[in-house]
Amino acid sequence: MLTELKYPDSFPNESEEQFLQLILSGDDAFSSLWKTWKQGVEFNDVDSALLGLLPLLYLRLSVLEPDDDLLPKVRGVYKLVWFKNQRLLEAVRGVVELCTRESIPVIALKGVALLEHIYRNPGARFLGDGDILIRPEDMLRVFSIMTSQGWRPVDRTIDLTNPSVVSGLDTVTHAIAFVDGRGREIEVHWHVFHIDTSKDLFRLIFLRNAASVPETSVYWTRSVPLSIKGAPCRQLSCEDMLIHIIVHGSEGNTYRPVRWVADAVHLIRKETIDWSAVATYAIEGGHVIAVGVGLRYLAERFAVEVPESCFSKLTAVPLSQDAIAKYYRTAGIVLPPLGNFPLLWYRYFKLEAQGSFVARLSSFPEYLAHAWGLPGKESIPSFILGKYRSRLTRWFAR
Repeated sequence: MLTELKYPDSFPNESEEQFLQLILSGDDAFSSLWKTWKQGVEFNDVDSALLGLLPLLYLRLSVLEPDDDLLPKVRGVYKLVWFKNQRLLEAVRGVVELCTRESIPVIALKGVALLEHIYRNPGARFLGDGDILIRPEDMLRVFSIMTSQGWRPVDRTIDLTNPSVVSGLDTVTHAIAFVDGRGREIEVHWHVFHIDTSKDLFRLIFLRNAASVPETSVYWTRSVPLSIKGAPCRQLSCEDMLIHIIVHGSEGNTYRPVRWVADAVHLIRKETIDWSAVATYAIEGGHVIAVGVGLRYLAERFAVEVPESCFSKLTAVPLSQDAIAKYYRTAGIVLPPLGNFPLLWYRYFKLEAQGSFVARLSSFPEYLAHAWGLPGKESIPSFILGKYRSRLTRWFAR
């Protein structure tokens, strides 16, 4: 059944796939693919999903087509990305060093680890933020370190000094984003993968804990050393990193996160992958469908060599219709129907608010307005209507 599943909407469309094949092609095929792509695309109108990959185009173009007339424009994008990434990596390095002084281990995730270990070039791939993983038991200490250095949570409602709030967060979300005075953003994770609160919607509404929380300790056991601009930390094992890239890449949003393809292909090309371990870890982590479909896509469209034994191990796992439906729901380019309202409701009533239920209920609209960055509770109806109007517009535009 796994081999028959179609690729989800979150995977690259035809034009995005053409660009990915260009930047991932062999040297002998690059010039021909570049001319074809260049003729069919207006450079100034490049899809937003591909902008973050233009640095990889520059690295190929500067070597294989150094006299091309578009090289100066692509070089400009590369330099901008290089500069912004350097600033962000420096911020991550500072946080890692502070945690190390307090004997708090840190794992670098996603683009940070990829730039340092796989691409080995700070300008090769755009970073929107820096992602790090800490242990759940270190959350309070890390939050204290972050805030003492001027980092503040993007979510302006959350009280990170309250132990009950922090322990409650561990059960309903996987990370918190922080921003500093220079606009740099670091997302602090305590779980590698998202907690699927969609299946716990009614549990959250009725102020009950999520039904399941992902296991994290195994990723620490399998992690390996890494250095972020000289600051020692750790990264996921290559096998866990590959699974993380594929699973995270297949998760839908308001856009297609197509850079996961480039990340996965570069990782596979540059590392020796234990494919039996990839299948085992995917099965143990409940990621059979995402990993199986993702690897099949890479093999079919980008000639990535994945051993048949890996596919056989994955396809031997029986799949339920519920699991398949969940995969396509997660991989659709949509947002949760109620947005972050259930999580805010749960946090406010279960973890943060005090007093009688009536008093808490009457104060909830102001809490929502603050969480959503609105001037007051009277703005909530128009804000909600605007959100759903925007979603409908995007849906029909597709």
